[in-house]
Amino acid sequence: MVEETGLALPALGDFPGPLVKWMLEAIGAQGIARTVHALGDPRAVAQCALLYRDAARSVIARGETRGHLVLEPRGEGGFGWDPVFVPEERRETYAELRPEEKDALGHRGRAWRALRAVLTTSDP
Repeated sequence: MVEETGLALPALGDFPGPLVKWMLEAIGAQGIARTVHALGDPRAVAQCALLYRDAARSVIARGETRGHLVLEPRGEGGFGWDPVFVPEERRETYAELRPEEKDALGHRGRAWRALRAVLTTSDP
């Protein structure tokens, strides 16, 4: 099992994607938010890809959540860009959501549910 998470920013041509870890280390979540706001497009897409492999098959599942970045970090939960990412149709950042709320609408939860659906409905 392999999991990869990324953050696509349309203002940067969908960069950094899975390279977001290094961008977070370099300028932090607030720095990322400031960058896209300065470019005039705060949209963001949180993404997760899973690869499951056994002797009989390889299965890839994906999940994504569209939203936008806010300038001021909010909330105590989560990690990475969670304090600045607001999913569509919500006002709270990922970091302000209860874990079960984040899982229900988040990119990782969607990817894991997609993987489970494939694995429980297909033959090895």
